[in-house]
Amino acid sequence: MKSRLYSYTPISQINITSLVDVTMVLLIVFILITPIMLHGINVQLPQSSSERMNVSKDAVTISISRYGSLYLDNAKVTYESLRKRLKIIVGSTQNTCVIIKADKSVKYGEVVKVLDIVKKSGISRVGLPTRVRNIRR
Repeated sequence: MKSRLYSYTPISQINITSLVDVTMVLLIVFILITPIMLHGINVQLPQSSSERMNVSKDAVTISISRYGSLYLDNAKVTYESLRKRLKIIVGSTQNTCVIIKADKSVKYGEVVKVLDIVKKSGISRVGLPTRVRNIRR
């Protein structure tokens, strides 16, 4: 009976197939999660035929959901805490811009109440975003 002698030589190359697989999975996860993180509270905005407005990236967003819940930059707040937090923001930031996103089913009085709080806190730059209506000519 012959005995076979095997000679093992170390592999001098790195197998990166599994590394590429893990990297692709992470990339796909980030691609799927990023739009969710950017949009924040789901609000059905009313439509408008006006043109798009440029907004600064440091703008504060106040959202009013269809159920009347109030959010300041994706954090749920009450009207009183909104008033306090806006005063803090105005004290620390010059020329603050506020975007008020209200669901189209929210009562007009709720939006006016939030506008009143914003104005009383000393903020004069306020935007009300809408969805652009498709106009066929």
